[in-house]
Amino acid sequence: MPNEYWDLTPKDSNLVETGHVASNRHTNINLSPVEAIEKARIVDARVAMSIMAAGKTCIPLNINNSEKARMIRNIGRQTHRAQQRSTHRGLDVEIEATENIINEATQAARVARSSLKSLKEQKKDAGRSPRHSQVAGNKYNNIHIPKIQGLSVRNSPVPPFQGDDTT
Repeated sequence: MPNEYWDLTPKDSNLVETGHVASNRHTNINLSPVEAIEKARIVDARVAMSIMAAGKTCIPLNINNSEKARMIRNIGRQTHRAQQRSTHRGLDVEIEATENIINEATQAARVARSSLKSLKEQKKDAGRSPRHSQVAGNKYNNIHIPKIQGLSVRNSPVPPFQGDDTT
């Protein structure tokens, strides 16, 4: 029976049948009967020792608590932390470069604003253009004349005054 089928079968349905996959995993298959028996003795001795230890301590054997399994997990955690540190350092460098770009742009904007302000002051000090300075001022130029709705020069009922026609 292939290992895939063994993995798909429930672990507690038939202990005799599920024991075959475990022994095959430790002893291998396609062995001569003598080799299979010798390897099975070693596996059986280990199983017996773990059962006796569990009987004494009331703690069953945990295959994930072996020294090898703990070392593998520790190395995995250390590798993950090292990768995180490396990623964080790279991102810190990128953040610092972006902040420098922002600071430089802010400084350039300040310089441009001060330059713009000084140019506007120079323009103000230079006065108005010569064309506007020649026109004489009129005190009535800035008087607001309200518009009357429907009344304009074009459609006025009274013709504009054209002089005296009494002769």
